[in-house]
Amino acid sequence: MRRAATLLLVSSLAACGCRRAPDRSLTIIGTGDLHGHLEGDGGQGGVALLGGYLRILRRTHNVVLVDAGDLFQGTLESNLTEGAPVVRAMNALGYDAAALGNHEFDYGPVGMAPVARAPGEDPRGALKARAREARFPFLAANVIDQETGRAIDWDHFRTAVQISVGGVAVGLTGGPTRNTPTTTNALNLRGLRFDRLDGPIREQALELRRQGAQVVVAVVHAGSRCRSYQKPDDLSSCETDTELFELARALPAGLVDVIVGGHTHAAVAHRWGSCAIIEAWSKGKGFGRVDLVIDGRTQRVKSSTIWPPHAMAAGEIYEGSRVEPDPSVAATFAEDRARVAALRARSLGVLVSERLWPSYEVESPLGNLIADLERAAVPGADFAIYNGGGLRAELPAGPLTYGALYEVLPFDNLLAVMTLRGATLRALLASNYGGGGHGFLSISGLKARCHCEGGQVRLELTGTDGARLDDARSYRLVTSDFLANGGDGFQRALADPATKVEILWQRPPLHDLVAESLEHRGGTLRPSDYLDRAHPRAQLPGPRPICRKTE
Repeated sequence: MRRAATLLLVSSLAACGCRRAPDRSLTIIGTGDLHGHLEGDGGQGGVALLGGYLRILRRTHNVVLVDAGDLFQGTLESNLTEGAPVVRAMNALGYDAAALGNHEFDYGPVGMAPVARAPGEDPRGALKARAREARFPFLAANVIDQETGRAIDWDHFRTAVQISVGGVAVGLTGGPTRNTPTTTNALNLRGLRFDRLDGPIREQALELRRQGAQVVVAVVHAGSRCRSYQKPDDLSSCETDTELFELARALPAGLVDVIVGGHTHAAVAHRWGSCAIIEAWSKGKGFGRVDLVIDGRTQRVKSSTIWPPHAMAAGEIYEGSRVEPDPSVAATFAEDRARVAALRARSLGVLVSERLWPSYEVESPLGNLIADLERAAVPGADFAIYNGGGLRAELPAGPLTYGALYEVLPFDNLLAVMTLRGATLRALLASNYGGGGHGFLSISGLKARCHCEGGQVRLELTGTDGARLDDARSYRLVTSDFLANGGDGFQRALADPATKVEILWQRPPLHDLVAESLEHRGGTLRPSDYLDRAHPRAQLPGPRPICRKTE
């Protein structure tokens, strides 16, 4: 009887034409942190080469292409036109959406001024101009206009968007890191609030599901890092106490199918529960990929294949075809590249004996060099500080060019002089050296000895003359306007009413000031001149954080 009933049901379904819908497939490609490197980093990768991979993939796959933010800031060809060539290239590549990154705010108003100063200038003018040129939306679900209390509703900025790819309804939502206020110039963020990602992403994903989204992808400028990518379900090599995994933990199971991350310039190709999480380095090196199968009956994702992050290489065989750069993508920025070629190649008359490297986590010769040049630029200054996050490349060995220096210091930061008490400076450095969380602070004119005592950070500071700093005395500290306005933990210094800040508006941006200083000095730059490993300027007992506060 059971077999007869089954045959009757099958016959009835066939008679009424009620057939099970076929499964569908979808391929999610994620990039991030291009930072204007249209030609890749050191000639490796780049957007034209990405176009070659996409041509191959789109022949046989339904592709959703998204970017995790920080599109523009970092190279001459991008910065001199406030990101315009990056948008043209991304339009040619066919991006479906991009998360808003923290460095998207760096350009300030339209024009070369890095921040709005004149009445009526829009501190987000350059960003809005690029968004109007984009044929894809910028996702900013967690960016709140403090005047209205709602998410920003500028042209081409969205909390979420739904698209159809290969007959699949795909919902996209996302936004920037909640740490945006401490990682870009605070003057360009006035009137905005950056909430945690989990609440807005959950709210938007639920709404996308209500609207019929079969697949939901969260594209966020927040990241993590893993060391191994061969087993997506093995998280032992991953840093899971990061904003990216924090988001994955906070989302209800099955609500979001894929999270595409960025910001940390690292890589992830893993799974949290049923959610695939990918991130693929920076500067156009490669891409992340997730293949989804959507069940024809439930219309939800039934399986996902997470690929290791793919480092792009011209001429390799990918899915059976040879990869070549897409000339139509390269053509979108050919004039920009030619325009800056002479400026990039300009010699500064300095020889770099060995590469000068930066570091985000420890003292570096490059950080110390920039701090020294800052202090020398302001006669009468006591000390100088430069942050590790402001160093974006190394100085390669050989004759130094303006282009190489610019990629180290791409931001249009200005010099600033802070007048602050010794106690305030001590607390600032103790927080950075003791707890980490921001780029390592390189110092000039100072020696610091840091240790742990009773679970607390203790810091001894002396000047170059060996005299100890007086906590009650005021000192003149040279730094960048980014730090002086509260970036990378400097809110601590601004909270002291005795602190005064003077932005040197009439001086050139830091990259030009450093170039002029080096040209005037000439000679050879050696790492050993700026970092004595046996006697560093900042002596720490070990990696940061050097001690944890007791409960």
